[in-house]
Amino acid sequence: MLDIIQNNPYRLLGIYSNSPIKERVANHNRLKAFLKVGKEVSFPLDLLGVRSTMTRTTAEVSDAEAKLTLPNEQLKYAQFWFVKVTPLDDVAINHLIVENINGAISIWEKKENVSSLQNRIVCALITDNYALAIACAYKLYSSYTTDFVHTVLGNYQMIDTGRLAYDFLDVLCSAIGAQKLLPYLADNDWKHYVRGQAIKPLIETLQSAIDIAKASNGKGSTARYNAGAKLMNVAKEELAQLKGLLSVADLQYQMIADKLAQEILQCGIDYFNATEEDDAPQKAGILQNYALSIAVGKLVKDRCKENVDILRKIGKEYIVRRELEQLTAYIKDLRGEGISKDPLFALRLLGIGRTISDIRQIVDKSIPLLNTMKTKLGNTNVLYMNTSSAVVSSAINALVEIVNQQQTLSWDKNELRSVIRNAVALMALLRNMNMDAKTRGYYNRNKSTLDNINNQLNPSEGCYIATMVYGDYNHPQVLILRSFRNKYLATRNWGRAFIKSYYKYSPILVEKLKSHQRVNLVIRKLLDCFVIQLKKYNY
Repeated sequence: MLDIIQNNPYRLLGIYSNSPIKERVANHNRLKAFLKVGKEVSFPLDLLGVRSTMTRTTAEVSDAEAKLTLPNEQLKYAQFWFVKVTPLDDVAINHLIVENINGAISIWEKKENVSSLQNRIVCALITDNYALAIACAYKLYSSYTTDFVHTVLGNYQMIDTGRLAYDFLDVLCSAIGAQKLLPYLADNDWKHYVRGQAIKPLIETLQSAIDIAKASNGKGSTARYNAGAKLMNVAKEELAQLKGLLSVADLQYQMIADKLAQEILQCGIDYFNATEEDDAPQKAGILQNYALSIAVGKLVKDRCKENVDILRKIGKEYIVRRELEQLTAYIKDLRGEGISKDPLFALRLLGIGRTISDIRQIVDKSIPLLNTMKTKLGNTNVLYMNTSSAVVSSAINALVEIVNQQQTLSWDKNELRSVIRNAVALMALLRNMNMDAKTRGYYNRNKSTLDNINNQLNPSEGCYIATMVYGDYNHPQVLILRSFRNKYLATRNWGRAFIKSYYKYSPILVEKLKSHQRVNLVIRKLLDCFVIQLKKYNY
């Protein structure tokens, strides 16, 4: 039951809405006297059998009397309480008092007049029968408005009777909701009015949500994203209701929809521009796609579509933007195009004193970044493969350039041997990096050239094993051991230290052991066992 019926001042005072003033005053005084000494008072119009138990306080009684001081207020509360005009009203009210509300309605249905319609409205509202309440109200306010005013106020003339029906609808809209009321309305004027009552709070709610979202501007990427997401959730619910009340062609709908679209879009843009999150395109895309879906005006739609298209083109490669930015700088360094903060390093990158170690340093820093790209994109991703190939090919180019310079300019054979040895070790490291077929072919050609140069300059690297144990530098077992050296030992700091020591002391061992056949046989058997294990790991 509506609160305006439950706590109606006429009910609190135990009177009809058209009861004489002297009866109202008498009941008021009686209530005050009884309540002052703590006694309860009841009246037949409490209708306790129809509604819940009624309790009264001195304050409530005084408030009820005050609410009925002005004619307009008397009329407002009379619209939601019973009147007694005819003998039939007495009979019907007696049915209400004994809890027979259906019997009371049947009596009032026998004859249509101002009291029967008004009392049926109140009964219908008590039982939440809004269809009956609206049907009776339409008849009352279409044909008996003046009679109703005279019934409640007598011959009082200063009332806008044309507004009375809408006052009635206002109370119902406030109590049960305009949208819930709409299905019960048949009259177009009433429909239009109630629709307006439903539209107004929706637009106010949406505008308030837009203002709240705007207030997040300048508070950081997270605040902007959260504001956009919250505004989107409000819009999904409220805008859908508004669309059910207005057509998309309606100017009110278009204006608020475009305002929503623009602010949600801007939240997505501001978030994307300021954030460092890897999933920013996806999160911003949710906001911007929704903005596009609700935009109505061409300018707003075009702006939304432009931003949505930009995010779609970015794709998942966005998540490796930081790695790609750093790797691009490293590739430029390898090509001698980068600018280092270290002046000496910058000179070396330009070819002045550049070393294999410089190249190795860049490759070592590139590998973790490439591994991160591979984890995020997958090892078959085109961007990852192209970037890794670019690092490899740029490193090879830089390496070959240094080797060529050393071969042309160096008079120190030992220095040249060292450069070639370091170049071979770096090539062994590059071998394990992912690269496309073209780069792999380029790698293989240069590796073969470097191996030949290395074999010529550093024959002792295979002398002990090939000459003393297997008797052939290119023996299959020797090739496996050499591959292990290049692929495994040469790629690790301790391994390179081992290789350096081995090359330093192996000629001495060769000289001392070359005539000891039994020792060589034992060494060969041990190496054969070791080679068997290496084969399992594809060396």
